[in-house]
Amino acid sequence: MRISTRTVSLTFAMFVAILMIVVGLARLVSEDYGQAFVEVMASLYPGYTGTANLPQVIIGALYGALDGAAGGAVLSWLYNQCSKWPLGGGHQCC
Repeated sequence: MRISTRTVSLTFAMFVAILMIVVGLARLVSEDYGQAFVEVMASLYPGYTGTANLPQVIIGALYGALDGAAGGAVLSWLYNQCSKWPLGGGHQCC
């Protein structure tokens, strides 16, 4: 069974973007919230510093959407490649 790469990419993009928005908005209320998570994301996304302000929330959400879409595309492609092989048929997928 194959899965739609477009659908999985869109789903992952929305999930990670919403995650970044929720953490960013929570940081507007309490700047200490999710500090370790924000530090990791700031080290991965150029231009994203993780400071508690609205432009950084938007930048983080855009990077999250891009990252989620790329990750979803790779995972769905890998799933589709592996689903071509019969189970127990002596063939290895990757």
